[in-house]
Amino acid sequence: MNLLLTLFLLWTCQGGIYSKEKKPYCTIQTGSVRGREGDSVTIPCWFSYPGYQGNRPNNLRVYWREAKESPCGNNIIIYNHTENWVHGSYTGRISLEGNPKEQNVVSLRIQKISRTDGPMFCCRLEPEDNGLKPWQNIQGTFIQFPGEFSVQQVDTVPAIEGETTIIPCLVHSAPGEIREVTWRWGDSPMCSDNPNTMKWTSDERSEKHTEFSLVDFPRDVSLRIKGVAPSHRKHYCCEVKVRDKTAQSVQGTELGVAASSPSDTFSITQSPELTVQSGDSASINCTFSSPHNRDPLWVGVYWRVGNRTGPFAYHPSQEMVHPMYKGRTELRGEADLYIRNVQEADNNTSYYCFVMLRFCEDINKFSTKTIHGTGSSLHVTALSETGWFIPLVLTLIALLLLVGTLAFLRIKGKICFSTNKGQETSISRSPDASPISPTNPPSGRGTLSPEPDRNPQTDPEESSGILYSHINHKGHSSQYKKENSTAESEGGASVLYAVVGSADHGAVDASVQKRNISASSPPHHNQ
Repeated sequence: MNLLLTLFLLWTCQGGIYSKEKKPYCTIQTGSVRGREGDSVTIPCWFSYPGYQGNRPNNLRVYWREAKESPCGNNIIIYNHTENWVHGSYTGRISLEGNPKEQNVVSLRIQKISRTDGPMFCCRLEPEDNGLKPWQNIQGTFIQFPGEFSVQQVDTVPAIEGETTIIPCLVHSAPGEIREVTWRWGDSPMCSDNPNTMKWTSDERSEKHTEFSLVDFPRDVSLRIKGVAPSHRKHYCCEVKVRDKTAQSVQGTELGVAASSPSDTFSITQSPELTVQSGDSASINCTFSSPHNRDPLWVGVYWRVGNRTGPFAYHPSQEMVHPMYKGRTELRGEADLYIRNVQEADNNTSYYCFVMLRFCEDINKFSTKTIHGTGSSLHVTALSETGWFIPLVLTLIALLLLVGTLAFLRIKGKICFSTNKGQETSISRSPDASPISPTNPPSGRGTLSPEPDRNPQTDPEESSGILYSHINHKGHSSQYKKENSTAESEGGASVLYAVVGSADHGAVDASVQKRNISASSPPHHNQ
């Protein structure tokens, strides 16, 4: 019984099942994610199983395990998607993104992460029908926090035959000067399974391998590979020692090497050129295809600028993106490059699309194919010298409309102008307004009373039905009385409100600008 249990655990640790034939059960997870305490992190898990595309199971259970170190094995399950069960310490903080019935990637989202979480998480899948068996990822994804001594690597780096490429190794919070660096490489995604090693120390800095070197030991311990060849298609893992402490990757960086000539079985197409105006955004198209009988487990898209060996204009890891393009580029659709705020410095620049495809071959074993496009040339035009023409035309149209509207209102009698200097009156009829009388004055701080009718009767046809009248103002408050007396002593009156009658006795609103009227001369009226 114990032997059977041991065998079962071994199968689980290897992420698959026992079979005499090859069974493409695969899962892929990113090596690490970084976040601060209280942040939210998302951990994706890509998966594939026999007949995945043509015969999907009706029910696929998704589990997530928590572990302190690799491999995941039979560590505690913290989340069951099907039963919506969550381990106590993660209650209210865990959710699953993606539908395993519709796509081959599901992601675990953890909110308000803390240093007591994980730090390693692995996905496990259990089909419930069609004779399929359960399998799980063995490498897992580690959560890294600031302030911890750790190394960070990107999952993939695409290269082309013959170039010199760099596989980055970022060292965080080293407790002192780096004294020793070891790089491992091999065919396994698990760093501990790769037997080949290269070591550099502070006492012996001369590299024994002419094709491998460090960028700038000890400040930059990234690995430089000269003359990339198909034999360099490996997984590379960084290990750093400081005093008595060691930081290392669990799964390193896969180097994908593309042939310099186009592939016969895989194709990639780019739009030859694109023209945009300075300040606009550009979208450069890229499409790719693989053999019809092979569906990729995972696809990675990258864009290089200048030439096929140039820096990255886009990479899933921002650490790899050239400073000129950081924050300006993103992936749209499946593989299109989107560039914000195109500048004149981008003019006549070529962009090359690289694609890495992983195919599941056996139990958690996959092959990788790297292809690249022929490039797209971006042309940037400056703002046109005649760019002022359209705004000018629009402004003239707006002015003509305004003048026409004012002329129409003047003809219809909606706007009247007094011939008296310094006085302008705007009058509009208010059909619903209540009659205004000395006992029902307009709202304000004073009352209005009409002067005796000293004006000759004006023919409505001559004045468009509008009569003009001068109204004396009588204040209510003592302050207004004082102001009135002052104005009278100066030989003038301040007209603030007016009640105007029309030939048809309809109610009319009026607003009159303030002006002084000489007391010695009678007010003038428009005839």
